[in-house]
Amino acid sequence: MIRIVEKTKLDLLIAKAKGLPDDEGIRLLIEEQVASELITNGLEITGEKLEQVNAEIKKERAERARVATLLEAVEGKSNEEKVKHLFENDVSEELIIEMAKVDQGVIDAVKQAMEDELKEKQRLAEEEAARKKEEAAGPALEDIPPDEMLDYIESIRDIMEFSDKEKEIRVMCEQSSIPKGLVDIAVSEPDRLDELEKEAEG
Repeated sequence: MIRIVEKTKLDLLIAKAKGLPDDEGIRLLIEEQVASELITNGLEITGEKLEQVNAEIKKERAERARVATLLEAVEGKSNEEKVKHLFENDVSEELIIEMAKVDQGVIDAVKQAMEDELKEKQRLAEEEAARKKEEAAGPALEDIPPDEMLDYIESIRDIMEFSDKEKEIRVMCEQSSIPKGLVDIAVSEPDRLDELEKEAEG
């Protein structure tokens, strides 16, 4: 009698599993601890397919365990802080909603805040890059004092005696902290150096 009841339950389970979409039927039978051979025979699937679904379930369980550990680290924090922490650790929205027990509104608010924060970081980084570029370029020609201008021109001429290749000239000028504006003139309009020298000499 017991075996008949068990077979009837198994038949009903398999029938239910066959009616589920995608791999949900396989997952149902795995969760119900149905033997592998009965699953493959009952659902007419290969052993490889069953192994694939088992691997996916194992991976999902590992991810849930990881998320649980992440949540322990922010226990007592606000929902927004929890959600941000999970996002920063590459947790999916679906799992955040389920395990952090928050609604879509909190998710959207945190995503917007993080987007705004990222934009601000990018803006500051761009400003810093522009500042460094400006520093590297050195002062504009009109801002260079005459005595410094003469020193720069002398250094450029020394460098150009050593090499006539633009790349090498630029590298050596940069190493000598010569303003980029002067270097551009040296490699594109070297005759202008004479004019600038005369102007600097007064």
